[in-house]
Amino acid sequence: MMGSTEYDAPDSTDDTGADSAPPRRPVRIATIVWGLVVVVVGAGLLAAAVGVVFDVELAAIAVLALAGAGLLVGAVINGARRRRG
Repeated sequence: MMGSTEYDAPDSTDDTGADSAPPRRPVRIATIVWGLVVVVVGAGLLAAAVGVVFDVELAAIAVLALAGAGLLVGAVINGARRRRG
Protein backbone atom coordinates (compact mmCIF):
# COMPACT_ATOMS: atom_id res chain seq x y z
CA MET A 1 0.00 0.00 0.00
CA MET A 2 1.24 3.40 -0.82
CA GLY A 3 1.79 5.82 2.07
CA SER A 4 1.30 3.29 4.86
CA THR A 5 4.02 2.66 7.39
CA GLU A 6 4.44 -0.51 9.40
CA TYR A 7 6.28 -0.69 12.69
CA ASP A 8 6.67 -3.06 15.60
CA ALA A 9 4.82 -2.05 18.73
CA PRO A 10 7.05 -1.85 21.81
CA ASP A 11 6.61 -4.52 24.46
CA SER A 12 4.58 -3.40 27.44
CA THR A 13 6.63 -5.48 29.91
CA ASP A 14 10.33 -5.67 30.65
CA ASP A 15 12.48 -8.76 31.23
CA THR A 16 11.04 -9.36 34.69
CA GLY A 17 7.48 -9.45 33.35
CA ALA A 18 6.41 -6.59 35.61
CA ASP A 19 4.52 -3.65 34.20
CA SER A 20 6.98 -0.81 33.55
CA ALA A 21 4.46 2.00 33.93
CA PRO A 22 5.41 4.50 36.64
CA PRO A 23 3.14 4.62 39.70
CA ARG A 24 0.28 7.10 39.44
CA ARG A 25 0.42 10.14 41.64
CA PRO A 26 -2.79 11.42 43.24
CA VAL A 27 -4.46 14.48 41.75
CA ARG A 28 -3.28 17.68 43.39
CA ILE A 29 -5.86 19.86 45.13
CA ALA A 30 -4.38 22.99 43.52
CA THR A 31 -4.97 21.54 40.06
CA ILE A 32 -8.63 20.93 40.87
CA VAL A 33 -9.09 24.40 42.40
CA TRP A 34 -7.51 26.23 39.46
CA GLY A 35 -9.45 24.07 37.03
CA LEU A 36 -12.66 25.12 38.75
CA VAL A 37 -11.58 28.79 38.59
CA VAL A 38 -11.10 28.47 34.83
CA VAL A 39 -14.50 26.81 34.45
CA VAL A 40 -16.22 29.55 36.50
CA VAL A 41 -14.53 32.32 34.51
CA GLY A 42 -15.52 30.61 31.27
CA ALA A 43 -19.12 30.28 32.46
CA GLY A 44 -19.11 33.95 33.43
CA LEU A 45 -17.85 34.97 29.99
CA LEU A 46 -20.48 32.79 28.36
CA ALA A 47 -23.21 34.31 30.52
CA ALA A 48 -22.01 37.83 29.69
CA ALA A 49 -22.04 36.97 25.98
CA VAL A 50 -25.65 35.81 26.26
CA GLY A 51 -26.63 39.06 27.95
CA VAL A 52 -26.65 38.28 31.67
CA VAL A 53 -25.68 41.36 33.66
CA PHE A 54 -23.72 40.90 36.89
CA ASP A 55 -21.17 42.78 38.97
CA VAL A 56 -17.84 41.59 37.54
CA GLU A 57 -15.74 42.99 40.38
CA LEU A 58 -17.84 41.28 43.04
CA ALA A 59 -17.81 38.02 41.07
CA ALA A 60 -14.01 38.18 40.75
CA ILE A 61 -13.64 38.78 44.49
CA ALA A 62 -15.93 35.84 45.26
CA VAL A 63 -14.13 33.48 42.87
CA LEU A 64 -10.70 34.41 44.22
CA ALA A 65 -11.88 34.12 47.83
CA LEU A 66 -13.34 30.67 47.20
CA ALA A 67 -10.21 29.58 45.34
CA GLY A 68 -8.02 30.78 48.22
CA ALA A 69 -10.18 28.96 50.75
CA GLY A 70 -10.02 25.80 48.64
CA LEU A 71 -6.24 26.00 48.45
CA LEU A 72 -5.97 26.48 52.22
CA VAL A 73 -8.30 23.56 52.94
CA GLY A 74 -6.35 21.39 50.49
CA ALA A 75 -3.07 22.28 52.21
CA VAL A 76 -4.51 21.39 55.61
CA ILE A 77 -5.84 18.05 54.31
CA ASN A 78 -2.49 17.19 52.70
CA GLY A 79 -0.64 18.11 55.89
CA ALA A 80 -2.91 15.87 57.95
CA ARG A 81 -2.42 12.97 55.53
CA ARG A 82 1.37 13.27 55.68
CA ARG A 83 1.40 13.32 59.48
CA ARG A 84 -0.59 10.08 59.66
CA GLY A 85 1.56 8.07 57.46
